Amino acid sequence: KLVSSILAATPGATELLIMDARPIVNARANAVMGAGYEDVAKYANCRLEFMGIQNIHVIRESWVKLKELLLDDTAKVDETKWFSILDNTGWLQHISLILTSSVRIVNQLEQGISVLCHCSDGWDRTSQLVSLASILQDPYYRSIRGFACLIEKEWVCFGQKFASRNGHASVSSEDDSKKSERPPAWKEKRLTEKSQGVTFFSQASTAMATYDGHMDQTSQHSSEWSPIFLQFLDCLWQIMRQYPCAFEYNDAFLAFVAEHVYSCRFGTFLTNCQRDQQNLKLKEVSVSLWSYVGLHLSDYTNPLYVSTNQVLRPCTQMHAMNIWTHYLTHHSHVYYTTHGNLSASISRASSLSYLAKAATERATNLEAELSSCTKRLFEVLTTSLEDPQSDSSTSTSSSSSSSFSSKLASTSATISKQLAANTRTNS
Repeated sequence: KLVSSILAATPGATELLIMDARPIVNARANAVMGAGYEDVAKYANCRLEFMGIQNIHVIRESWVKLKELLLDDTAKVDETKWFSILDNTGWLQHISLILTSSVRIVNQLEQGISVLCHCSDGWDRTSQLVSLASILQDPYYRSIRGFACLIEKEWVCFGQKFASRNGHASVSSEDDSKKSERPPAWKEKRLTEKSQGVTFFSQASTAMATYDGHMDQTSQHSSEWSPIFLQFLDCLWQIMRQYPCAFEYNDAFLAFVAEHVYSCRFGTFLTNCQRDQQNLKLKEVSVSLWSYVGLHLSDYTNPLYVSTNQVLRPCTQMHAMNIWTHYLTHHSHVYYTTHGNLSASISRASSLSYLAKAATERATNLEAELSSCTKRLFEVLTTSLEDPQSDSSTSTSSSSSSSFSSKLASTSATISKQLAANTRTNS
């Protein structure tokens, strides 16, 4: 009945696509342990596809390898093998696969096919795919306010296990009466300094452990820890690179969110569910990240933003993937010293390429708008001048109109060329 109701929720839909984010091998292994996946033979008008996205453990191992390559002071990497080592981390391959699956969802929805998306438990990969598909299809989620609503809806309210996935210590709401006698650790410990290197998941873990009065020995190395939300932000950054004018928020905004997912400065990403948020009274003892952003909108607004209803379909092939330079390399002096001549040049070239593409796209839009306005102005003036008031003045009016129209056309063309040239120069 549930599957039938989902299919019926889309008017005119005749088919339901069940998108299982897992690799099929993992799904069959889960079936052996009593879980499994849908038998489409038991559901009418349904088909099942596996996306092949790896679980949190594989993603964690991939991130650790990437971190060692970019952030580890002690790493001794042969500069000539740097790109092959990057490829072996598998990070960009995972990003590419998630984006491919998200575009797949959008394409199916555009064809009028309902989509049911899930993974093993409904966390992590499900939130990633649904959020990215929403951003690709709905321009509202490309605004700052819309992005905040999306994160609250698909991640926070959906019960994403931020405390576990981010490596925070336990924030269980049990025995709240004892905990209420002392102030929360995050109220005392405001991280004002910039996080450096591995502090993404070490200082944050220490701060949260203090709240419970003991060190959770499994917090940092727990099998539950995995940079799932950070991976989602990385996917979003890849889309923003290809559509630099489609988002109201900028690169600095994504980096700011990524930074404070781990800093414990805000209460937005501290717990595993809304119940813990309510029992710990986070709204009273902590500040929302979105409140802070609302007070500093100018810092996070993209000046090239143009609101449009365009459905985004980014290139998801490996050659289009890149390292999230603004965030990852921002914390790595190793990236710029040990591999300065090679990777830093690529980073700068990537940033310049991003800005150049955005400026070119903006200039093209302005040229098209200018041409359209000039054409409409010419048509209006020509029509008004070619309307003679009397028969005796017809020849005179026609001659004057023709002369004026010729001069107007020449002047308009000159102005258009000059403005276009100035636009290109400025961009």
